[in-house]
Amino acid sequence: MNLHKIYCMDNLELLKQLPSESIDLAYGDILYATGRKFEDYQDLPYCKKDVEEFYLPRIKEIYRVLKPNGTMVLQMDYRIDHWLRCIADECFGYKNCTNVIQWCYSSGGASKKKLSIKNDTLIVYAKDIKKQTFNFIAR
Repeated sequence: MNLHKIYCMDNLELLKQLPSESIDLAYGDILYATGRKFEDYQDLPYCKKDVEEFYLPRIKEIYRVLKPNGTMVLQMDYRIDHWLRCIADECFGYKNCTNVIQWCYSSGGASKKKLSIKNDTLIVYAKDIKKQTFNFIAR
């Protein structure tokens, strides 16, 4: 399999084709469980069972393909981040969660009725926190 190529396929099928412990970093900007139909895909419904059934096998495969020093980063919105943290804790272990990052968009804002929801959550898990590679980049 050529790793320097773009694959247009279901990520679970692609993950199953990858050799074990072959990836340093797995990043996913995942479905957000809005239930909406977009131009090129149908989002998952906002249903805990559906989200768990969709993501559990994918996160298990990500764990399998990560090298011992590898890292997984998943980006999502506030609606499902708590469910994905539980799945990732189950697959990676609670102690291998290395960070939870809140990324705020520069556009949008609060209204008189609610605070702004222009942010995403990124969850970061090491396959093994004692072996994880972290390269700090100073600015």
